[in-house]
Amino acid sequence: MKNMEWAIIGLLFAACATGPAFSADEPKQLVKQPAIDESVSATAGDKAWEELKKAFIPPPQPKEWRTTPPTKDQIAEFERQNGVLAGSAADKAKEFYTKFPTHPRANEARGLELRLLTVAIELGSTNRQTELDALLEKRLSDPAVPEDEKFRVRAQRIANMLGEESTDRAANLAQAEKAVRELQRDFPKKNESYDLLLMVAGGLLEEENLQKARQITEEVARKAPTETQEQAQSQLRKLDRVGKPFELSFKDLNGKEVNVTNYAGKVVLLDFWATWCGPCIAGLPELKEIFAKYHPRGFEILGVSLDKEKDTLQKFLADEKMTWPQHFDGTGWDNTLVRNYEIEGIPTLWLIDKKGNLRNLSGRVALPAKVEKLLAE
Repeated sequence: MKNMEWAIIGLLFAACATGPAFSADEPKQLVKQPAIDESVSATAGDKAWEELKKAFIPPPQPKEWRTTPPTKDQIAEFERQNGVLAGSAADKAKEFYTKFPTHPRANEARGLELRLLTVAIELGSTNRQTELDALLEKRLSDPAVPEDEKFRVRAQRIANMLGEESTDRAANLAQAEKAVRELQRDFPKKNESYDLLLMVAGGLLEEENLQKARQITEEVARKAPTETQEQAQSQLRKLDRVGKPFELSFKDLNGKEVNVTNYAGKVVLLDFWATWCGPCIAGLPELKEIFAKYHPRGFEILGVSLDKEKDTLQKFLADEKMTWPQHFDGTGWDNTLVRNYEIEGIPTLWLIDKKGNLRNLSGRVALPAKVEKLLAE
């Protein structure tokens, strides 16, 4: 599943699961729902704004996905439908500010149009790209547009760039970093740019450019405001683990002792996940394919489940024929291993090499190639 847009929206307007506050039963909003000014009288514009708000919430993922992993075609269709919905919501935002240009929410609706079009394109409505580009240029060149919004537009462009699929990811990341530096130069008081810089570092981490990732993360840890600084410090602690022996032991669901030291000579994937996590379930078919292909050559998986219901987890494992060991303590985000390793979102996949060293923190990206590389060592 595509998650970048949720991250973009969370970054700019402070998205599966990132932190204890997430609930699988809560539908995700396409954009952060604006607060309501109760003092405004119920004019035609106010009523239209209330109607517009309803367009921000997409349908939840099908409930059956919690027990039966969707196919790639089903995921693609679900995302396509959400893309169409986001585009429709963008059109409604435009209709609102066109019909009520002097309404207190008119400028907010213009910003919503931009963000919703971005979501629509990310989810497959690429026919809206030209429209979005023209809208962005118009907003950036308009002297009446507040500087705060120009910052958001440029930041959104960078976030879009970071979310693009590219054949030359390294060049894409270099371009994104350059754009962030320019943004920092033009808006030196906007601390939100450090969030973008940390996203660049995350991309470099996925590309296994650990030196550059560390350099940028250290910069953010020194200069960013408290919350982003803490995220950077957490990432640095994870980077410190890479290349070193990884300690992990637990009792699986059957009471069997599991210790990573017993997997010497094998490549191990550590998978932090849950049955209620949409992206975890969406990625399961590919994970099972990779396990079937590489297990005979010495590839193993150890799961760390954030589920709270043991029966639900056991049934899911049986139905999906997931035979690898699972850590479960029924505490969800308070899971001991999750806290010890500072896991901030799931699925998170780490790779351990044949010598028992933690080698990769981004198994979600190009996993087959990374497993092949470690098996060949």
